[in-house]
Amino acid sequence: MTTTYQLTHRVYVQKRGEDATDENGNPVESWLPITENPIWAAKRGLTGRTFYAAAQVNAENNILFAVRCNAVTKAITADMRIVEGTHIYTITAPPVDAADAHQWIEIHAKEVT
Repeated sequence: MTTTYQLTHRVYVQKRGEDATDENGNPVESWLPITENPIWAAKRGLTGRTFYAAAQVNAENNILFAVRCNAVTKAITADMRIVEGTHIYTITAPPVDAADAHQWIEIHAKEVT
């Protein structure tokens, strides 16, 4: 069974930048996009068994992103984040190849509030 997704969301995947400090010497968090252009993605809330499993660990605002499998998206790791407009999502688990078909990468994320 092949799954298809509606790629209607433009997102940026960002990786953590090098450690930096502000003028007072305090650490500053910096993030860099892994590509210059946005990635088209499908986005939906978790449902069914996946939703209840996430709820057991007090997770809220859980989102599943799906992107086409390619060299860039295969490099996405759990220590990165997704930015869509003004919304920021932390990746909560290593991305998975949906059905091991090498067509879609599914990314579980949680919105940063």
